[in-house]
Amino acid sequence: MRPMMEIEVPEDSVVISDGKVQTHIKHKESKRDERVAIYTDRISACDERLPFGITNKGKILLWSTIFFKRKFENIVENDIVSFDQSYAMASGGINKNSEIYRNRVLLIREVVQIPVECIAREYLVGSLFAEYSKDSSFALGHTLPRGMKEYDKLGVPIFTPSIKNKTGHDTNITYNELISFLREWLDREENRKFKIDAQLLAQLLRSTTLAIFSAGSKFFDEKGAILADWKGEFGLYINDKGETIFVWSDEGITPDTSRVWLKESYGEGKIPIGLDKDPVRKHKKKGDVPFEVQLETIRIYRTFSEMLLPPEYLEKIYEEPCR
Repeated sequence: MRPMMEIEVPEDSVVISDGKVQTHIKHKESKRDERVAIYTDRISACDERLPFGITNKGKILLWSTIFFKRKFENIVENDIVSFDQSYAMASGGINKNSEIYRNRVLLIREVVQIPVECIAREYLVGSLFAEYSKDSSFALGHTLPRGMKEYDKLGVPIFTPSIKNKTGHDTNITYNELISFLREWLDREENRKFKIDAQLLAQLLRSTTLAIFSAGSKFFDEKGAILADWKGEFGLYINDKGETIFVWSDEGITPDTSRVWLKESYGEGKIPIGLDKDPVRKHKKKGDVPFEVQLETIRIYRTFSEMLLPPEYLEKIYEEPCR
């Protein structure tokens, strides 16, 4: 099976956004504040879309997103309108070759994306370890114990937001910088309709991110995995009553948005076995990603889904026809 890389946009629909992994379309005659997200098999690393795909990745990301957003909807409202595949495809005007889109589409509410990546971390790894290595006591706005080693567990999960800078790369910011950033963002003319102040919005971002991460960590632990860190995104919309509503938008907890390890592989002096796209990230930083790493990533994504998703979700991922 070839990975699904490109999207054939139906002639009665338009592209709203074309991201590194997802393409969002909307039927030309739709008057509702909805769009269809199509999850492809594309993969990105170092803020760049790579020239190869990971077979079934889009399906795994779609059903992981649906599963975790539904599982944790008691924590926060989400942007899902319908995950019924036939209905979602019809809403986007997808008729021709529709089977290649099955189990790749999600009908979502149109929200204004808050331009902040909300990251929760519980282990000294990634950019947190890189910053800690420079100072050994202060990293990403948090004071940490001295003498920690890479992969060590922190005392409590921490919140480390980031934003895109002018070159498109992520810039880590402190919580106080987040408040200032949100204040400027909310003061833009197009965002003044939202009746919420920057400090409250920053509190919502932090508390919701940590609540989802905490619930996710418990679930992953029960399944034999460690959720080391996770990146979430959120949005705002105005409901029929004129109220500002805060929602979990974009992806859920997936191998793209999190760093996940096999619990049995974690221990003193060990490099834990990952269930995420870290191998692609690491090789991309050095240059090209070897073909064997691409094949290994297919296996990693499959293992992630088989460990964490219920059988009825796996059936949708692996038994439906795909390109």
